[in-house]
Amino acid sequence: MLSHIKSHMIPGVWNNPTERLFADGIGCEYVNNHDNQFYRNEILKYQDASIETAKGLAAFGTQCTCGKITLIKSSLCSPTKWQIAELKSATIPVTWNPRTGMMSVFELLATLQNKYDLQKNILKKLQRENNFLDPVDEKESIRISLRIQIF
Repeated sequence: MLSHIKSHMIPGVWNNPTERLFADGIGCEYVNNHDNQFYRNEILKYQDASIETAKGLAAFGTQCTCGKITLIKSSLCSPTKWQIAELKSATIPVTWNPRTGMMSVFELLATLQNKYDLQKNILKKLQRENNFLDPVDEKESIRISLRIQIF
C-alpha cells in the first residue's frame, strides 16, 4: 500500500494507484468493522425469532477509494460465520467528459434503497416471530442458536 507521501494530487482528482480493494485510511490494511456490535444489539432484541430470519439482517457500508465507491453488505451466514459481500461498485466521474458514468452511481444508490426496503420487511418479520404471531420452532430460535457463541 502506498503511503500518503508517495500518493500525489492532480488538480481536482485524487490519484492513488493501489490495487487493494479494502483499506481503512491510507497505508492501512485493517478495515474497521463495527458490524458485530450492530448484530449483537439488533439480534438480541428478537431472541424468540428464527435464526434463519435473523440471517437476513444486514449492515451496509460504503468504501470510497480514489474515484470509486463500493457498496458492501455484512450479514450472518451461519451461527458461527459472517459474510461480507461487495454488492455494487461505481466509478465517480470527476471531469466533464465521462459524466455519463454517473448512471452507475445512481444504480448503486438504487441498489442500496432496494436493500433498505428488504431490511424493513425482515425487521417486521422478526417482530412478528418474537411476539409469537408467526410460528417458530424453539430449536430454531435465536435464543437456542446463540448458545453457540457467535459474538
